[in-house]
Amino acid sequence: MPGRWSSTSAPGQISCTVGALDRRYGANRSGRRLTRALPEKDATEKERILAGMWDNLGRAVAELPHLAPICRADSERVEFVDCAVLVEILESDRSALLFCGHFLARTEA
Repeated sequence: MPGRWSSTSAPGQISCTVGALDRRYGANRSGRRLTRALPEKDATEKERILAGMWDNLGRAVAELPHLAPICRADSERVEFVDCAVLVEILESDRSALLFCGHFLARTEA
């Protein structure tokens, strides 16, 4: 699957179909867990949340094999900001513990 295609809606749609089948014929674990976590949400809102979760999962899984070209320094899809400390750590013999925030729909570091 080409890298550009993996970020389109097709993988998300495939994953949403799997999620819908799970809710209808399967264990519906994600739906039960969502109900426990957010009991105040109505059925329509829970369906919207679950559809978004399955869509995001499908897109993330489809991008995994393409992370190397997506994350190249010359890629227009990734922006590296203020990496001087990381370069210093990489060039030294020191160990480091990195913390990152996951604020968007994918994994950021």
